[in-house]
Amino acid sequence: MKRIFATLLIMCFTLNTTLLAAFAATPKNTAQKSKITMSSEAEGFKQQGVLYYSQNNLTEAYKQLSRIPEKERDEETYLLMANIFQDNNKPIEAIYHLQKALQVNPKYYKAYYNLGNLYMEDNKLNSAIANFKDAIKYKPDFAYSYYNLGICYYNLFDYKDAKKNFVRAMMIIPTVPEFYYNLSLTYTKMNDQKKADEAMATYTKLKNEDM
Repeated sequence: MKRIFATLLIMCFTLNTTLLAAFAATPKNTAQKSKITMSSEAEGFKQQGVLYYSQNNLTEAYKQLSRIPEKERDEETYLLMANIFQDNNKPIEAIYHLQKALQVNPKYYKAYYNLGNLYMEDNKLNSAIANFKDAIKYKPDFAYSYYNLGICYYNLFDYKDAKKNFVRAMMIIPTVPEFYYNLSLTYTKMNDQKKADEAMATYTKLKNEDM
């Protein structure tokens, strides 16, 4: 899910639970397994919740997830519930459920990442930075944590750290056009027009390839 942040064409990415399978792998020695053991009935409610969420039926998705006893709710369940609240424009409730996910699994990078996005959307950039750094701590190869961290620094006028994090994101995934676009903006702010033009040329090339 893409969200526009600030008045410039700075684009941030939010980890949607429909992408859970794609981002399920975590590096060795950084991910802590959930402490929760779910019954077969609870697993069934969770699967139904995921299915309804994928169909954009948020009301029924939340209803199914709410049927899971609290003591059986794992971090992914809380993440999905948080996304439902976020999709309904209820950030306070979303933050609460992400914090519940971290009580279950303090090393759950997806919760830190989405907390960072919520704080960034509320312009609480220092809180966003802290959470993106925690996401990186537990998932150092997730490019979008670096990218959104770069956006935070950009909006704090810290162009050196913004550039550093955009470059790190590019090193992990070199084919995302927005990485280069925002790097170009950053180089422009740093008065390095040559590198700004090079980054913009790469952005244009990647966008054309997507057409």
